[in-house]
Amino acid sequence: MENKRVIHMMFVDKLKDERVIFYYISKQNSTWFERILSLYDIICIKSFKALDELTSCVLKNRNQDVKFVLWIELSAKELIKMFRVFRNEKIDNYLCITNNDYKELLDAYLINYLKKEEINLEEDIIKIGNYKMINFFKEKEYGIEMEDFILPSLFNDMGMLQDGPHEYGPVRLSKGNVVLDCGAHNGAFSMYSLIKGCEVHAFEPVPSTFRRLQRNLSLYQSPYVHMVNKGVWSCTTRQSFYLSDDSATDSAVLSKPGKIEALDVVSIDEYVQANNINRVDFVKADIEGAEKKMLEGMRKTIQKYHPKLSICSYHNPDDPRVLEDLIRFIDNRYVIQHKWKKIYAYFQ
Repeated sequence: MENKRVIHMMFVDKLKDERVIFYYISKQNSTWFERILSLYDIICIKSFKALDELTSCVLKNRNQDVKFVLWIELSAKELIKMFRVFRNEKIDNYLCITNNDYKELLDAYLINYLKKEEINLEEDIIKIGNYKMINFFKEKEYGIEMEDFILPSLFNDMGMLQDGPHEYGPVRLSKGNVVLDCGAHNGAFSMYSLIKGCEVHAFEPVPSTFRRLQRNLSLYQSPYVHMVNKGVWSCTTRQSFYLSDDSATDSAVLSKPGKIEALDVVSIDEYVQANNINRVDFVKADIEGAEKKMLEGMRKTIQKYHPKLSICSYHNPDDPRVLEDLIRFIDNRYVIQHKWKKIYAYFQ
C-alpha cells in the first residue's frame, strides 16, 4: 500500500493492512472519517447509525477479513451491551476510536486539505484570501470550526458539516450589515463578517477565550469591530457558567463537568439601546444552551429590526421546538427553517 500519511498516526497504523472496514458512527457526520481513511487507501464499506445493526453485521462477518471500527460516542449502557455480545461470541477483530484518534485523524485530514489548496501552514498566521487567523495547528487553543465554518464558507465545501454552517439559504451576510456574533469564541465568524464588509459586535464571556478573540480580531485592525467581554442573556446580570478545559467549549450554562464561575451577561435589547445601535441585520448564536434566554432578551430588537437569525438548536433536547415557538411568539412573520443542528430564520 502506498504511504500517503500527512502525520504519523497510531490509529492508521493499526488499520493500514486491513482490507475492509465497517464502523459505527452516531452523532457525527461520517464523511470526514471516510475522506480521511481514503487518503490511506483504507476502504469503508458501510456505516451504521443503529448499534443493533452493527452488532448483527459483526456476527454475520466474524470470520471475514475485516476490521470493525467502533465510534467513541456510545453511552456506557451501549458499550456494556456491545462488549458483552462480543465477549460471549469471542469476537476480537475491532478497534475503538479514542479522543486522541479523532483529533489526530481530523488534524491530518485538514492539514492535507489546506496544503492541497496551497495554504501556507508554516507561518504563525494562516491566510486564506483576505481571511486570516492565528495558526490553530501551532496553537491548539485557537481551534477554529473547520467543518462547519472554514470549509463551507471559504471553500464552498459542505461535505463535512456537523452542526451546520452559519449561513444558509436567505440567511446570509451582506455588505454593510450590522452583525451580532453571540458566542464569538475565537472569532471565526466575526473575522468572516469583517471581510464581507460588515460591522461586528462580538460577545464572549469567558476571559481566557476573550483574550484569544482579541488577538485574532486584532489582525484586522478594523474600526468596525466591537468586542464585548460578556455573554448574552435575558437581562443584564451575572450568570453562572460551567468552564471546561476544552478550548472548543470554554463556557456552558448547561450542567457539565468543570469549574463554576459567575460572568457578566447582557440582554441584546439593553446592549443595542445603550450603544445607540440603529440597525441589527444578522444574529449568529452558539451559546451552549442560552439561546432561549438570548431570544427572551432581544424581543424589541427582533420586532424593530427583523434581523436574520442563525441559531444553534442542539444544546437542549427541546431547543428546536422551544426556539421556533419563541421566535414566532415574538414575530410570527418570520420564516423558519430547521437544518442540520441549527434554526435559520428570516423576516418576510
